[in-house]
Amino acid sequence: NIKLYPPFQIIPKLCFEFPLFILFFLVFTSFSNAAVFQLTKDTTIERNPAWSPDMNKIAYNYAIPNQTYKIHVRNADGSGKVALAGSSAFDQDPSWSPDGTKIAFSSNAETSYGNWHLWLMNADGSGARRIVGSAGDRNNYQYPNFGPDGKQVVYTQVSGSVTDIYIIDINSGVIRQLT
Repeated sequence: NIKLYPPFQIIPKLCFEFPLFILFFLVFTSFSNAAVFQLTKDTTIERNPAWSPDMNKIAYNYAIPNQTYKIHVRNADGSGKVALAGSSAFDQDPSWSPDGTKIAFSSNAETSYGNWHLWLMNADGSGARRIVGSAGDRNNYQYPNFGPDGKQVVYTQVSGSVTDIYIIDINSGVIRQLT
């Protein structure tokens, strides 16, 4: 027998998107019980949710109709939606730093060809800066994820038809290819 202490302890939540890209999250109250809650009720595309390390907030892509994607953050109960400044273009793929103070993301801002580059901003949307890519760079850098210590970001680089995984040290800017 498996016993949960305390009984019906909330086990980690899974946030996901469903048809029409409305965000939901799944709460496991026991190994045999689960409940699904709709997190957003907007009539736009919302996708790529990412939990904050303390599990109190969710960052996600929010489609501004006929304009762009921006990163928004809201409380885990669905309240308090805030648009983060990010860049001046399409922003997507948010990833929280382990301490919850930064968000890494992909953006096509300041690119000559509309490619995706990696950016970093404070969790309140301030201080956005590009960390991988340059204006004339035709590669795509996407799907960032912080390392456990928050000093490195792992990401995917697509160059033509070749996809590889890289790591960047945020402080030094040193990039290392993994695959």
